[in-house]
Amino acid sequence: MKIAEIEYTPNPNAVKFVLKESITPLGMTRSFTDIEQTHSVPLAYELMAIEHVVSIFFADRWITITQDGKADWPVLLREIAAPIRAATPDDAAMELTAQWTEEQREVAGMGEGLDDERIPTIRQVIDEHIMPFLASDGGG
Repeated sequence: MKIAEIEYTPNPNAVKFVLKESITPLGMTRSFTDIEQTHSVPLAYELMAIEHVVSIFFADRWITITQDGKADWPVLLREIAAPIRAATPDDAAMELTAQWTEEQREVAGMGEGLDDERIPTIRQVIDEHIMPFLASDGGG
């Protein structure tokens, strides 16, 4: 994956990597706070295995990494960037969708029961107003 930019967040222990490709399809998110949670997601596993990384958050075209506060960001950023650059969007996205529950699949439009005419309007409001606000703070 190509990194478009790296942004600092209001949290001094968190940095957001903005990607040129989407890592999660259809607005889904995924967070990891323990290496045991990452075994089915190779990119998350590689990132969580880096010393000082304590959490990872995947959303759309960005990854927020939080460290324990003991690492020097310039050094840690180089370590984190390597596995991100080596990963493919398809690998990360496929691994993430494999973990979705049936309810998450329905919310993402991958299941039955989404014939309500309000769904496109709701998605548009979320995409245009809510997600950018959350993304500005490194979350989603």
